[in-house]
Amino acid sequence: MSVVETKISGNLGVIFLNNPPMNALSLEVFEALKKQFRELELNKDVKAVVVTANGLVFCAGADVKMIYDLAKKGDAEEIKSLLLRLQNFCGQIDSCQKPVIAAVNGICFGGGLELALSCDYIITSPNAQFSFPEINLGIIPGMGGTQRLSRRIGAEEALGMILGAKKLSVSQAQDINLVDEIIQSDFIAGIREFAVRVLNNWPRKQTGWKIDKFTGEALLFDKLLDMAKGKPEFAVRMAQRAVYEGFLCGVLENALAVEQKYFLQCILSSDGLEGVTAFLEKRAPRFSSVIGQGILPKAEQKAEAPVQQEKKVLEILPWQTEDYDNVRQLVADFAKEQIKPQIPLMEKEGRVSAELIKQMADLGFFGIPFAEKYGGLGLGETGTAVMMEELCRIHASTAVMVGAHVGLGCLCIDLFGSEEQRERYLVPGIKGEKIGALATTEPDVGSDIAGIKTMAKKVDGGWLLNGEKVFITNGDLSDFVVTFAQTDQLGGNKTLAAFIVDSVNKGFTFGKPEHKIGLHASRTSGFKMDDVFVPEGNLLGEVGQGFKIVMRTFNRSRNMLAAACLGMIRAARDCALEFAKNRSTFGQPIYTHQLIQANIGDIEAMYYLLQPAVYQTTWMIDKGKDTRTEAAITKLMGSEYVFKAVDMALQIHGGSGYMEEYEIARLYRDSRVIRIFEGTSEILRLLIAGEVLKKYLA
Repeated sequence: MSVVETKISGNLGVIFLNNPPMNALSLEVFEALKKQFRELELNKDVKAVVVTANGLVFCAGADVKMIYDLAKKGDAEEIKSLLLRLQNFCGQIDSCQKPVIAAVNGICFGGGLELALSCDYIITSPNAQFSFPEINLGIIPGMGGTQRLSRRIGAEEALGMILGAKKLSVSQAQDINLVDEIIQSDFIAGIREFAVRVLNNWPRKQTGWKIDKFTGEALLFDKLLDMAKGKPEFAVRMAQRAVYEGFLCGVLENALAVEQKYFLQCILSSDGLEGVTAFLEKRAPRFSSVIGQGILPKAEQKAEAPVQQEKKVLEILPWQTEDYDNVRQLVADFAKEQIKPQIPLMEKEGRVSAELIKQMADLGFFGIPFAEKYGGLGLGETGTAVMMEELCRIHASTAVMVGAHVGLGCLCIDLFGSEEQRERYLVPGIKGEKIGALATTEPDVGSDIAGIKTMAKKVDGGWLLNGEKVFITNGDLSDFVVTFAQTDQLGGNKTLAAFIVDSVNKGFTFGKPEHKIGLHASRTSGFKMDDVFVPEGNLLGEVGQGFKIVMRTFNRSRNMLAAACLGMIRAARDCALEFAKNRSTFGQPIYTHQLIQANIGDIEAMYYLLQPAVYQTTWMIDKGKDTRTEAAITKLMGSEYVFKAVDMALQIHGGSGYMEEYEIARLYRDSRVIRIFEGTSEILRLLIAGEVLKKYLA
């Protein structure tokens, strides 16, 4: 997959950043950008160039690690050389004789904003956000951001944005003239229309630098500190000097040299090194898979007193950090803009569209809980819960498809697979090249895992599997299925084994897709195995570990289902509020009636009670704690709460809620099964009670 892609449509050349999930500007991306931009610049048929991105993120910034690797060596000359290369590319855009348009679709932070500022125009989707967060790391922008931003919006506005690390919405950015136009409807069509208008009025009339806004008052350091409360003082001073001295230079080239000087001082300072180190630790491998864990191997990390570590973790709740906020926004935007319009067709066809599956894979959804070395994001259970909540708020079938692939098929292999198995199945699973599933249920076996009748017979080089599985989520969509089979008819749990079975194997036959009450777009089907040969290398774990594998996997996936319940409760609340606002009885909206308000209050209360329980459990999982009881509780209460919440919301709709054209009808159908799969409510109550009795009466 190319990190930068180019398409030519008529007289328009479009460059797509394609470095999912956040389109970070690594050196590889910069070199590809430079090469492809130059090709479009020299192409006589191309009259205008657009820089945009695949997915719902324009660019979350430059790859901080490439600067950090040089900074920790203290090599100022190498850093300077790298900065020159990056600045020169932005200068290449600046000097292009063709109009260059930055089409910002989503997050545009740090180096991404510097890239956009190099373009002649910045147009956006309605959900775009802009920020220079560098000051939080003890550094300043280094690709020309302090100079181009100041010249575009005025120095005082620029200082406020840089020193405060403010996140600006589209409307806020438009208010200060940071963006030229907001495209409200079809983004691609809007880009084309804007480009036509630009070409009709090219070359653009130069408006000059906005130095008139820069007053002596802006130089007062007390005022700067007030603008930058809590930010590293040295970096604040360097930002102020870069902006002020850059203006005095007049010529942009000289101003960029000033910025470069102060960037070097920041990155090589103790504040800068500590800030960037903390940033990378927080996101190791890309984001921390265990809250609070650093980027160093365990043996190299400094020991920290248990009380101090516990306090450090609890001060910032896992689901409230910026990392998870960004993921939440990314998934929420994708679900609303890409999934929601396709729901009617997917429900009718009985499948999640292949296009959506590819888009989710490209954005990194399938790699959220897994380590970076396999292509994942290292966001652990907390990140997965965030994703499931936001997906399920829009479409439960899509969430279940992703959950079965990520939290069942791939998770088993991540937890118990060998490195070779991870390379063959987990890596392509994260990329979306292979879709996974997990199979325990049989025609006569549900919750009683020990009663599995599928048999695995040892033969030369592997195993022969015979048996039947039913009600398998992702069923005939799957490329591989983690299948549980008995190696001894009388062995029970002690001889149960797990196998990674390729669905293309001879003797493996899918049944017809099941027609369910709900989750219509989630593929559910069974399969039969007649002497299916599975090589020895596809035995997952060891013989006898099957029960342990399925239980550990369910302990994770059950809590993930509880997170999905959070999304559905929010969806039910949204449906109830929308209907109550627009429906009137006795001359007033029904939300003014106390009985309606009571139901809405109950729905909100259920979300409030469930949310901390779910995310506390994700934190425990990410810390490596045993959560069999907690996951059972969150799944039990989540499934009970969501059905009550949806039922209350449907009651608010009255007869309309029973009509298929209303979203609440689909929510009602989709929510019922959660009390059944991956542990029925009855089984979970017994499990919880067993743990309580063991703990308090043993």
